[in-house]
Amino acid sequence: MGTLQKRETIKESKILSKIFGETKPTKNCFKVLLKSVGNPDHQQYAPVSEQEIVFCDNLKQCSKELRRYIEYWNMGAGNTPEIRVWYLWLDETINKVKKKTVALISFNGRLWTPEKDWEKRKEIIIGE
Repeated sequence: MGTLQKRETIKESKILSKIFGETKPTKNCFKVLLKSVGNPDHQQYAPVSEQEIVFCDNLKQCSKELRRYIEYWNMGAGNTPEIRVWYLWLDETINKVKKKTVALISFNGRLWTPEKDWEKRKEIIIGE
């Protein structure tokens, strides 16, 4: 049996720099699409909630919004798919809103870097 490895973490303040480098956009916000899936363990084969889009000022708020949604709809971990957090900004040169995935939120509200390979993801540590 293998040993449990400690995951690397990254601070919330560093996540945008990691993704955008020094060209961090301005006039921004975060967008989260809150949704559910059915849990076949409970004979649920369709979503158990209505989708909701929320806009947040920071990643901590994104995490809190997911937990609020889960509690409101009485969802379990089996009902919660991978929830993406997009960073939105206005590209004034073409007057268009652009977006980039910057984080994933798990059922327990923890934030992760958005690598496709889950073993390479790092937890994003949010400030108090």
